[in-house]
Amino acid sequence: MFFDFTDEGAGTGVVIRPDGYIVTNFHVIQGANDIQVTLSNGKTYDAKIVGHDIITDLAVVKIDDENLATITMGDSDAIHVGDWVVALGNALALKGGPTVTLGIVSARGRTLSTERGDLYDLIQTDAAINDGNSGGPLINLRGEVVGINTAIIRRAQGIGFAISSTAAKPIIQSLIEHGRVVRPLIGLTGADVTPARANQLGLNVDEGIIVTRMTLDGPAYVGRHPRGRCHHKAQRHPHL
Repeated sequence: MFFDFTDEGAGTGVVIRPDGYIVTNFHVIQGANDIQVTLSNGKTYDAKIVGHDIITDLAVVKIDDENLATITMGDSDAIHVGDWVVALGNALALKGGPTVTLGIVSARGRTLSTERGDLYDLIQTDAAINDGNSGGPLINLRGEVVGINTAIIRRAQGIGFAISSTAAKPIIQSLIEHGRVVRPLIGLTGADVTPARANQLGLNVDEGIIVTRMTLDGPAYVGRHPRGRCHHKAQRHPHL
């Protein structure tokens, strides 16, 4: 019997600096022993991982070359629901170059739960996104990157998600400068306030964050009282 020991995956990346820095998804390079990057001109390079961030599912890799063509990172805060967007990527690893799909911005500010954790500040689009598109750009009609395509819901149709450029830019910069992302610790977890939750809990607001858990030794708890003690009884809602 013959066995196939090949374990290869394909994804997409965005060249953001002419000296070879490329942004992709963390899950594209996760567990990879060797990474090869093929540019649109057909050149292939060995790449090394500069850094990755599990929380945002972003990673930066680098190839050894100079004067590469780059793409402009746009402002995702400037886009609106209904705006046209284009998704580019190595869909299904098909030969013959990248796949281009057209759609609109279906929603902004989405939160998506995945097996690696929650992803925040996502752009929802109906532009077709398939396996291999991960890490590729979601582009506005000015040719600017407004998102990094990262997830689909397989049981749905016309629902794909991209990490907004506003959320991605500081992460990318930190990965390039430090190889990791430096974040402050708050010491609490929360859930989005939706109209349904606000009605269920009798809240007089329909947006914001509900604090669902707070660590006793975290900054959020300690900051509630000068001596680090809380004199108020906390009531846990049965639905949280």
